[in-house]
Amino acid sequence: MFERTVFARTPAGEAALARLDHSLPMALRRVLILVDGRSDGTALRVRAPYRDLDVSLEALLAQGLIAAPGAAATPIERPMPAAALAPVAEVAPAIGSAAMASPAATRQALFDLCRQVLGDAKAEAAAKRLLTAGDEPGAIAAALAKTVSVVRLTVDEAKANEIKRRGEALL
Repeated sequence: MFERTVFARTPAGEAALARLDHSLPMALRRVLILVDGRSDGTALRVRAPYRDLDVSLEALLAQGLIAAPGAAATPIERPMPAAALAPVAEVAPAIGSAAMASPAATRQALFDLCRQVLGDAKAEAAAKRLLTAGDEPGAIAAALAKTVSVVRLTVDEAKANEIKRRGEALL
């Protein structure tokens, strides 16, 4: 949807990143960090293959945290997409084979699973290798196995087992 649009952070967007209270949801914060005023939507998608990138950009636009150059830096008068307001568990519904059309979608789905089970902060630390795994299925499976090991050692055996069971179902 935003393949050729270049976004820049507004002063409100800069302030949102500078806040230590992290009032912005982690998924939106990650996309806001990537917005640099030079990269169009296609370049953002290469750097961050989130399956909900357009929804995140819409939410950031609606909140006035980003704007296209030359556009007003005030929030756009349109409703925020429901996915941007919903908790992570609602944004990442049961994932079927249609959502798994690409390795990037698989990596993102596995990372979303970790966020559902662990919460944003712990998922960032434990599952970051899922987002950077290679495109081949073996690399994604290996990243999942490493993530399960990290969760088992640092968080909880039951949560590690849940991530393993549900993650393997996604692969």
